[in-house]
Amino acid sequence: MLRATLEDCAESLSPAGTQPSLSTYWVDQLLAGLSPAGPTEAVVADGNAWSLERRGDLVIASSQYAEEGEDVEAVSADELVVALMEYRDTIQRSIESGHRLDDRSWAQRNPAD
Repeated sequence: MLRATLEDCAESLSPAGTQPSLSTYWVDQLLAGLSPAGPTEAVVADGNAWSLERRGDLVIASSQYAEEGEDVEAVSADELVVALMEYRDTIQRSIESGHRLDDRSWAQRNPAD
């Protein structure tokens, strides 16, 4: 479940309205929400069907269509930050190596602003 949530909430695509490309935008947004300066009780990422909610030292992955308490998975916020930093580094290396997306701009997601 956590994997599906991260694929939905922290993808490696640029936000809509920008040139379609590999990007750390969504990962950076999630990392900001998980920073020590971020809120300790808040939804830190929302996707099309999944969300990540920070509850103190835990992050709860859940389906937006599930009943309360159904389809949830918890992970340590610190553990998730480490994994996200590794993922961010991988995206950045791909960008620096010249990897590009094709012209499918439909793959971009709108910012959550």
